[in-house]
Amino acid sequence: MTTKEKVFYFWGIMDVICIYYYIIKPFSSVGDLISSAGGGVFMAIYFIAAGKVWTALYVLIFIFTPVSLFFSAWFFFKKRDYAIRFALIQEVFRFITVRCSIPFFLWILAKVDTPDGSLGLSLSLVMVMIPAEILKIGSLMYVAKKYPVKRDVDERHEKWPPDPIE
Repeated sequence: MTTKEKVFYFWGIMDVICIYYYIIKPFSSVGDLISSAGGGVFMAIYFIAAGKVWTALYVLIFIFTPVSLFFSAWFFFKKRDYAIRFALIQEVFRFITVRCSIPFFLWILAKVDTPDGSLGLSLSLVMVMIPAEILKIGSLMYVAKKYPVKRDVDERHEKWPPDPIE
């Protein structure tokens, strides 16, 4: 098993655990999940109508970031070349919504007695989220540099002008 496969399997498993932590655990049924997502979409529509486009965008990002975990996990398990690019784009949304890539760190933070409010949020960001995201971005960049995607020129684009048919 190559380093690329190990890293991809690790992050695929972390995404599956995040699916449990961010989607399955908070909702007791599929109906709760659908009603919550539907309510979020209607809330975003309300904010757009009220002229608060940035708030609406945040609500939509907050709703659809956990949904993107399904795709991310699938790409990692299938060892797709674009899994790294998708995960790096997803990292931006994780920072916006303050969702950690390694859910075990969140469980550890839940066991530690942290103060509430902005101090607790800043402690969780510094102690948990930033190191986890640095680990993810660093490992993915390492894999991208060690195993570059090699494509033949003819594979990417059709040869132009085409050869004459004889």
